Amino acid sequence: MGDQAPAGARSPGLGGAAAAGADAVTLSPIFSSVSKPGYGPALGLETLAESARRSPVPIIALGGIADGGRLRACLEAGAAAVAVMGVIMRAADPAATMADLTQAACSSLVSR
Repeated sequence: MGDQAPAGARSPGLGGAAAAGADAVTLSPIFSSVSKPGYGPALGLETLAESARRSPVPIIALGGIADGGRLRACLEAGAAAVAVMGVIMRAADPAATMADLTQAACSSLVSR
């Protein structure tokens, strides 16, 4: 990917990550997370929406996005993208779960 590779930076604030050259920031956990229960309290959709309005770079929502409804809610709140892990790893049929989440994302994008 060379010089065009996306850059990330660890920072306690949105502006700090952007100033450090990050192309996007991850905001987490949006919802309580089964995968990382001790990670911290859920930030919620209001914090996600406010952060998305203030952020100079796109926000990637992460944490507790366990179904299509939560995924759509994150995108509707202003997340540019979502990241999921636990819901796929715990699924009896990971491919079907991923297809359901992809459908939820597509339906959210169409309604924007």
